[in-house]
Amino acid sequence: MLTISDPNSQMTPAESAPTSAVNPHTKSGLSNTESAAMAQWAKEDLAKGKITSEQAEKIFTELNTPLEQRLPDTRSAEERQLDGAFPAARPEEFTIRYHDPGQAPPTMTPELKQFDTTARTWMRGAGMPRELGNSLVNTISKVAQQTRT
Repeated sequence: MLTISDPNSQMTPAESAPTSAVNPHTKSGLSNTESAAMAQWAKEDLAKGKITSEQAEKIFTELNTPLEQRLPDTRSAEERQLDGAFPAARPEEFTIRYHDPGQAPPTMTPELKQFDTTARTWMRGAGMPRELGNSLVNTISKVAQQTRT
């Protein structure tokens, strides 16, 4: 890029230089978009046999690629379309109550917090949409109520 300075300008070269909008998150300082693109290329190269699984694993580790994004996508076009219509919910979107209706919520002990995090992460990992995850939680709650005694 060629920059021409105006001799009458009161700005210094540092003030007139464009700033980068890259938000680095990886060890190598890549943005989320760049990292995702490079991980996709590594998956494609692995599927074509251009790199070994050990090399791919090293690339994924360097790019901080989540485990669920490391494997090649083997879903059919219909499955991808269905998953796009009903995306997996974020863990905080699931509603889990640890008390009966009308009662005050219990104090979140470290054990209960760990259980809550594990349950939400499991539902997210299973690819559950919010409605399905909440339905599962309600069903488990009803079974626990009936078998309590």
